[in-house]
Amino acid sequence: MFLAGNKTCGPDTFLCHNNPNFCIPKEWLCDTYDDCTDASDEKELCLKLNCTEDEFSCANGRCITKRWVCDQDNDCGDSSDEKDCPVTTCEAGNFQCKDGRCISAKWQCDGGYDCMDRSDEENCTEDMHMPPESCTDKDFSCGDGHNCIHATWVCDGDADCPDESDEVNCTTTCRPDQFRCKNNHCVPLILKCNGEDECRDNSDEEDCITEGRWNSNSLSLYISTVSDPGLNNNTCHPDIEFDCGRNICIPISKACDKVNDCGGWEDEPSDLCGVDECLVDNGGCAQICVDLPVGHRCSCKPGFRLMDNTTCDDIDECQLPGTCSQLCVNTKGGFKCECLPGYRNEPSNRHRCRALGEKPFLIFANRQEIRRINLDNREYLTLFEDLKSAVSLDYIHQSRTLVWLDTTEEEIKM
Repeated sequence: MFLAGNKTCGPDTFLCHNNPNFCIPKEWLCDTYDDCTDASDEKELCLKLNCTEDEFSCANGRCITKRWVCDQDNDCGDSSDEKDCPVTTCEAGNFQCKDGRCISAKWQCDGGYDCMDRSDEENCTEDMHMPPESCTDKDFSCGDGHNCIHATWVCDGDADCPDESDEVNCTTTCRPDQFRCKNNHCVPLILKCNGEDECRDNSDEEDCITEGRWNSNSLSLYISTVSDPGLNNNTCHPDIEFDCGRNICIPISKACDKVNDCGGWEDEPSDLCGVDECLVDNGGCAQICVDLPVGHRCSCKPGFRLMDNTTCDDIDECQLPGTCSQLCVNTKGGFKCECLPGYRNEPSNRHRCRALGEKPFLIFANRQEIRRINLDNREYLTLFEDLKSAVSLDYIHQSRTLVWLDTTEEEIKM
């Protein structure tokens, strides 16, 4: 045990340098994630790995097997294993992509992109295409006339047709409590400007006024539209516009300027111009009083919402979807995210929980090999090699059995 400031860290934990009150599990060290928020868990302790004679040393410090060098796959993650490679010549029966990759010739002009640069679907003539699929009444026929996709995939923000015709001329109407992304996805309004790319095109994180855990404007608007959709029908914005009535709004700067901008002198009331109502009994507001050129309005502190024109009530953020990944505890004016046993809050994002214990890994196939990658340190391992065309993987956890389909041999293997 050792003591740093007011925080005592155990032997199986690491003390963050710029945060003397925070300890992280040692298994989170050197996993490419900034868990300390100052990157001290990813710096001096993470020395460049010493690769063996059978391994290739990547520019980013990772080690991969030498067999993967110049195999047209970015195994290092920084493409250093694919630099200065000799020109590739594909064997008979293969098609060479523009980037040098070799694929089976039968995959050319089959309506699906097999080359990373999509060159296998370029300059395709009608006789080169595979026979067109027969679409059902539940399908959408792609513009190329050779592919069918499920009708529910149309205008979902993802191009499912090779020619992307399923995402053309799409218009999506989102509910008042939702935000419409540039890619036509609808996400809860509360998730806008929360620091996470919920839209998958980052459009929900653009033009954000505030930085940090919540955008209070989005939160208040979300609460209002959920509790009473009618509250979101105001024509004028009270902070930047003056409501003349009759659905007419003028800039707030034009109010009380002795000019009849509204047409009926509504913006020039003699008994309200130049008067600061907030000086008397806080304008009758329970928390915050905002003086306006004409009149005033009441507002609330972060974590509270305006119930009527004057009083504030606590927002129960735990009722909003996406507030915490697991457990949420509401507090007055705020909330706290907690985790289930076996999980711990991520230091860089206290809204999310991260599993403790055995490190996660991903198993995937590139047709010729089945590989495993450690999601913490990006370590690669080859599980099976010299395969024909391995696809459609599945893993049975109870028996620790890997199952895959080989489309060339037309067999299910395990």
